[in-house]
Amino acid sequence: MNYIKDTKLKTTLGYNVIIEIPKGTANKYELVVPSNDKVECVRKVKGKYPFYYGCFPQTHAPDNDPLDMILLTNKKRNILDVVEVMPIGLIKTVDAGEQDDKILVIDTHEIIPNLYRMRKKALKFLKTYKGKKSQMILDTKIYGVLDALEVIEKCNKVYKNMNKTSAIKVNF
Repeated sequence: MNYIKDTKLKTTLGYNVIIEIPKGTANKYELVVPSNDKVECVRKVKGKYPFYYGCFPQTHAPDNDPLDMILLTNKKRNILDVVEVMPIGLIKTVDAGEQDDKILVIDTHEIIPNLYRMRKKALKFLKTYKGKKSQMILDTKIYGVLDALEVIEKCNKVYKNMNKTSAIKVNF
């Protein structure tokens, strides 16, 4: 299964996301391109992820990867779980000169009483997880739901246009 291509982006209540990095690990995992059927460890990070991290299927962000997401949850999740979520905010970053936004999401079927604290913990982690030599610039403002939805839709549109273009190239 190609998680990026075969998983629908939109659901009845929100969006699907794919878990690449489990909460509590100090390893950064990414889907293996081009098959997107498994993850591999690409490096260690400073500290442990205080959240689940992954991406939106059928999206293409400005950093040439699927759009990143941070899942704030108290539920146990596994690598490659597909979770139905609702966006709750946007964290803007620039990494190595490329826009690399992260969409904050929550499970559509979960109530989270400590959401404010979890959002702050996510920002704190993003400030330090790449170490002192990091080229990442972090905007410490958490943008709203409408900003998050706009980024998701733009990245989905780019993905669709790329697939149309590659399908045309294959046919000629």
